[in-house]
Amino acid sequence: GVQISAATQEAIRQLHEKVCWSVELALEAVDHDSIDMAQEVIAAKGEINRLSDAIDNHLAQRLVVDEPNRLDAFRIESDVVENYRRIYYFAKRIAKAIAEEDMERRTTLGLGTVAHQFAADVPAHQDVPAHQDMPAHQAEPAIE
Repeated sequence: GVQISAATQEAIRQLHEKVCWSVELALEAVDHDSIDMAQEVIAAKGEINRLSDAIDNHLAQRLVVDEPNRLDAFRIESDVVENYRRIYYFAKRIAKAIAEEDMERRTTLGLGTVAHQFAADVPAHQDVPAHQDMPAHQAEPAIE
């Protein structure tokens, strides 16, 4: 059968823990609507890449070792690493969605605050004639 070396198992375990952490944190970020948690997940990209690249390099080195079932083990180990990358990708997408939603909220609140401030700064004039009552030279130009 296929044997996975202890060194490869340890490297995959570390990647597994970091990816599981990112999924759990992304889901907590959704539950708590936390931009800070979401940003932590996004920031983990470098470490996830470092861990998975290190495993890829290790697997490439082991591929040249003369062992039975080496090619089968390489395929399985490579698939495992690729699946962890995909899982992290979706955790990161969840986190980015939270970050984008937060940015939209801030932008909307910012525009609402500006509009509210503008309305407060503009004096209300009850005696301003309606647009159709203005002389032609004071009317707003037509938009073409």
